[in-house]
Amino acid sequence: YNGGKIAYAKDDMAIIALTVSENNRNYKDAMHGGLIFSLGDSASGSAIRTIPGSYVTLDANMNFMGNAGIGHRVYAVGNVVHRGRTTIIVEVYVVSDANKMLARGRYTFYKLSDEPDAQLVITKQS
Repeated sequence: YNGGKIAYAKDDMAIIALTVSENNRNYKDAMHGGLIFSLGDSASGSAIRTIPGSYVTLDANMNFMGNAGIGHRVYAVGNVVHRGRTTIIVEVYVVSDANKMLARGRYTFYKLSDEPDAQLVITKQS
């Protein structure tokens, strides 16, 4: 759990939002790069969840370009840019509320089946 919340997930796109806190800092007093990567992973995974099927990650990369301080709102946006027969590619960018680009990445997923994973289907519990 990285503290990010799904702000939007529909039509091949997802946005994860997080307010940077004291718990998100690294030893240099900056937002931890692993958290930035994790937010990108959450955005890409949420984007593919708008597409029917079961997927696993094949590859992921992230280029870091900036950082955000405590109290800033950070958004990870994932957009599906390729839907192949067996693979899906999602481009991700992470920005701050100051409109500062923090990172860009690409996540590649492999399609296991046309059916969603049973354990990942969200149902209303009584």
